[in-house]
Amino acid sequence: KAISIEPKNVEAQLKLAELYMFVEDYKKSIEYIDNALKIDVTNPKAYFMKGMDFKGMKDTAKAISSFTTAIEQNPKYYECFMQLGLIFSAKHNNLALQYFNTAITLRSQSTEAYYGRAFYHQETGEFDQAIADYNIILQIDPKYKFAHFNLGYLNYTNNKDYEKAIKNFSNAIASDPKYIAAYIWRGLSYENQGNKKAAADDFQKVLSMEPDNDLADKGYKRMTK
Repeated sequence: KAISIEPKNVEAQLKLAELYMFVEDYKKSIEYIDNALKIDVTNPKAYFMKGMDFKGMKDTAKAISSFTTAIEQNPKYYECFMQLGLIFSAKHNNLALQYFNTAITLRSQSTEAYYGRAFYHQETGEFDQAIADYNIILQIDPKYKFAHFNLGYLNYTNNKDYEKAIKNFSNAIASDPKYIAAYIWRGLSYENQGNKKAAADDFQKVLSMEPDNDLADKGYKRMTK
C-alpha cells in the first residue's frame, strides 16, 4: 500500500523485498530490490540484500559481486565483509582471512568474526591459529559454547589430550545443558580414558533427550556390554 501511494519510496521497496527474502521467494525479492536501485543506484543495503538473495539461490558468483558492490558504496559495511568471509571460507580460499580480518577491524569484539576466522583456520589445518582465535572468543564471551566445543574437538582429534577435551566439552555443556554433540564427544573422551561409567552416563543423557541417536546408542551399548 505504501508503494502504491509513493512508488519511489526506497524503504518500502526494500522492506517488501526483505519479506519475500524471508519466505525464500528470492526472485520476487530481487524484483523489488531492482526497483529500489532504479530510484537510488548507490544504496548499499540494496546490494547487500541482493547478495543475500543470490546466496539463498546458491549463486555465489553473483552474491560475491553484490556484496562487493555494497562495500564499494559503504567501505565499512561489516555484514558484507562477514558474508564474503563465509563464502570464501567454504571454498577454503584464503581471501576469507582478508574479509574476516576487516570485519574484526570494524568490530573488535565480534565473536562471530573471530569464530569465522577460527573455523577457517581449523578447516585448513592451521590448528594453533584456530585455538588462539577460540581463546580470544572466550575472553569476550566465556559462555560461547561453540568455541568451547571446537577446542574440545581439536584437543580430542588433533592433540589426543582427552583430559583437556573433557574440560572443554564440560564447559560447552555448562553453557548449554542440552548440547547433544558435546555430551557425545565428552562420552568418547571418557571412553578413550577407559572411564566406562562416565562415558555410559553421557551416552545415556543423549538418549534421554534424543532416543534415536545412533552414535549415543552404539556408545552406550559398548560401555555396558
